[in-house]
Amino acid sequence: MNTRYAILLLIVAGLAGGCRTTREGGGARYRGALRDGVPHGHGVMTWPDGKRFEGNFVNGEIGEGTTTWPDGARCVGPPTGTAMLNLPDGTQYRGQVRAGIPNGQGRCEFPGGAVYEGAWSNGKMSGAGTMTWPDGANYAGQWHDDLRQGQGTQRYPDGSVYQGEWDNDAPNGRGVKTWPSETRYEGLFKDGRQQGKGTQTWPDGCQYTGNFQDGIYHGYGVYTGADGTKYEGHFLNGAREGMGTLTMPKGHVYRGLFKANRMHGFGTYSWPSGATHQGEYRNGKRHGRGKHTAPDGRVVEGIWENDEIKKVLSQ
Repeated sequence: MNTRYAILLLIVAGLAGGCRTTREGGGARYRGALRDGVPHGHGVMTWPDGKRFEGNFVNGEIGEGTTTWPDGARCVGPPTGTAMLNLPDGTQYRGQVRAGIPNGQGRCEFPGGAVYEGAWSNGKMSGAGTMTWPDGANYAGQWHDDLRQGQGTQRYPDGSVYQGEWDNDAPNGRGVKTWPSETRYEGLFKDGRQQGKGTQTWPDGCQYTGNFQDGIYHGYGVYTGADGTKYEGHFLNGAREGMGTLTMPKGHVYRGLFKANRMHGFGTYSWPSGATHQGEYRNGKRHGRGKHTAPDGRVVEGIWENDEIKKVLSQ
């Protein structure tokens, strides 16, 4: 997109600079009405590079008219005011210009079908404006130097919507994103993805509050399932990993180490009856040395394998 605007600036540069008579130098030639020895009225000016202007001159200055370039670019209008710019690739700008450069309010249609309408500064989209794309995407908000910057709302082709802070043409900072499924995330973003602290909720009642990295749970957080299951602890790449506490709906509680979402390492499991098991776990099951305490206080220490005691050490 920046290339297009660079072309725009090249096209309109002649309107702001070399637009006086041949006495200004540069090899320009003028044919037309004169007053006091300078172009005044209708006339035609041509430059050695093939650029040509035909229209009205006022005291040697270009006024309303048409400028054409050898590559097919065309500008219709005055250097300052309202003009129409057409580029060889099909890009069309209609709106306010200053010194031949888009400044103020204008509309630009791009060859691929995208359309921008809003504020311009020095030939670039800057200020409040709206861009629409052929695939149905739409952005309304702040721009700076052709990039989405500041507060804005983006609607995506899949029906999702982001509203919040933008930097360098991507969601960066605090914002809210919603999906057609009614999933909702509110928190921090980096380069368009959930990054940092945030809360994501799902239509079935599930909720996660905590740290995100590259759009997934990573770091410390709290996840609550639709059935009331709650995990509070550390995550790695979207899975329970490291130290945490898992509380289940019927009162079962595990506090200890996790790996790949399963109890793995040292931990303590408690039953609603009051029984507890403290020891080693592997792949979600008691495995290794452990101590089991029954509701009546009896204690058994032993070696477990795949959730079954294989050797009693003491009782």
